[in-house]
Amino acid sequence: MRNFSFLMLLLTVMGLVSCSEDEPVVIPNFSNYDSSKLQQTFLADKSSAEFLFSSLSSWTTVVDVENAAKSSTELWLTLDAISGESGDNKIIISADVNATGIDRTASILLQSTNSDELITLKIEQKSTNANGDIPEMIYPVDFRYLTYGPGRNYGGPSISYIKHDGTVVDDQFKDANGEGIGKDPNDILQSNENLLVSVRDFYGSNKIEVIHANSFKKVKTLDFGSTISISNMVSLDDDKLFVMGSYKKGYNRIFSIGTIDTKLENTLESRFDLKYKPRAAVRVDDKIVVVSKLPATEILFFDTNNITLDGMRSIDSGNSSFDNCKTSLEVDKNKKIWTVMQTANYEVVLCCIDPVKETVIHQIAVPSASTIKTTSIAMSNDGQHVYLRSYEAFYKIDVDKAVFPDDPTFEHNEHTGNVYDLKMTKEGTLLFVDERLEDNARSRVYEYKENSDGSWTRLVKEGVAVAPHAKSLYVAKYEK
Repeated sequence: MRNFSFLMLLLTVMGLVSCSEDEPVVIPNFSNYDSSKLQQTFLADKSSAEFLFSSLSSWTTVVDVENAAKSSTELWLTLDAISGESGDNKIIISADVNATGIDRTASILLQSTNSDELITLKIEQKSTNANGDIPEMIYPVDFRYLTYGPGRNYGGPSISYIKHDGTVVDDQFKDANGEGIGKDPNDILQSNENLLVSVRDFYGSNKIEVIHANSFKKVKTLDFGSTISISNMVSLDDDKLFVMGSYKKGYNRIFSIGTIDTKLENTLESRFDLKYKPRAAVRVDDKIVVVSKLPATEILFFDTNNITLDGMRSIDSGNSSFDNCKTSLEVDKNKKIWTVMQTANYEVVLCCIDPVKETVIHQIAVPSASTIKTTSIAMSNDGQHVYLRSYEAFYKIDVDKAVFPDDPTFEHNEHTGNVYDLKMTKEGTLLFVDERLEDNARSRVYEYKENSDGSWTRLVKEGVAVAPHAKSLYVAKYEK
C-alpha cells in the first residue's frame, strides 16, 4: 500500500513537471492591489483617490481622456507619479472640478517596463456634486497678471507669468513645451482652465495656442496658416470666438473678421474682409462692438448670432482711432462703451458709445494730450470711473458726470519709454507697462493702489521687471 501511494505521488509530480515544461508558470508583475479600485467614480467637485500596488519591476503610466472633445479641457485628470520602481507603490489620482455639465471618463494604463502586462483603471467623473448641483468653476491659475509682447530682433516674443507672491517667470511656455510661443503673441483670453493666445506672423503661421493656465502645457494648436493673422479675440458662447485681424495678399494687407469654434480643428467660420482696419472689439450682452481705424473711424455693430457682412451696421465716429487703442474698449456700469480717439487736429477725445442705440453719446476733450502719450484706459471694478493716462498723469473720470477733471489723480513721470495697456485688477489696483527703449532693457509693470483719502501709492518702488519690450497685460479674472 505504501509503495502504491509513493508511486501515485511520483506520477503526480512527473505530471506537474511535464505540464510546467509545456506551459511555464507566469508570475504576475503587479500584485497586492484592490481590484475594486480598478473602477472608480468621482463627484464633480474635485475628487482624489489612492491606488496601492506592488511591482516586480519598474513601471510607467498613461492617462487616456476618452471624451476630451466633449469636455472643457483635456487635462482634467492628473497623477502625482507617472513612473516608478519595483516594490510597494502608491499613485494619487486627482480630478479637477467638473463644471462642464456632462459626465466624463478616463483610463489610466499602468504598464510594466519588463513585460506587456497592463492594469487599466477606469475613472468616471460625474457632472454634479453630492447634492445634484453642477459646481461653479474654481480656476486653478496662480497668476495675478501676464505680460506679453511682439517679437523683436532683441528680446524676442515672450509671455511673462507673475504669481501672487510677486515671482516673475519668463518663458514659461517654452519651459513647459520645449519650444517658443511663436513670433508675435497678440491677445490672450481665459476660457475655463485654458488660456487662448493668438500668435501671428504675416509671412507664416497664424494660430491660436490653447494653453493650460496652471501648467502652461499646450493643449492644442489651431493653425490658420495664411488665412488670417489674429490680433483680437472676444469670447462668444459654446466655446466660440469672435476674431479679427488681417492677412497678406501680394503687397497688400487685407483686414478680416470672423468666428472660430475652438472645439474644432483650424475652422474659421463666417470670415469676411473689410476695407478698414479693426483695432478693438468688446462684447456687451448679445452685441459685439468694433472700433476700426480710418481717417474717419467706423464703429461696427454685430449681433452675436449674426456675425456676417450682411449683419453688420456701422456709424462714422467723426474722429479716428489710433493703434494704441487696441485694448482700450471698456464697459461701464450702465453698459456703455468707452474708448479714446483723436480729432482731425490730433487732439484726443474720450468717447462713450451706446451699444443699444448704436450712437456716440459723449466726446470729452483730453487737455494737452497726444496719441503718443495717451495709450489706454481702464474701468473701475464698479463701472463708475474711467481711468486715463495723458502724458505722465493719470485721470479719474466719473461716467455719470462725463466731465474731464481739472487735476490729475496721480502722476508717474519716471518712465524711460512708452506706457502701454492700463488695466484694473479685481483688488482695485491700477497696472500699466512701461516699455523701456534701451536695447534689450526689461519692461517694467507698475502697480498703484488707491488709499482711503483718495491718494495713490506705488506698491513696488522699482516696478516689476518683465521680458524686454513687453507691452500688453492680461489680468486674471479669477484668482486663488
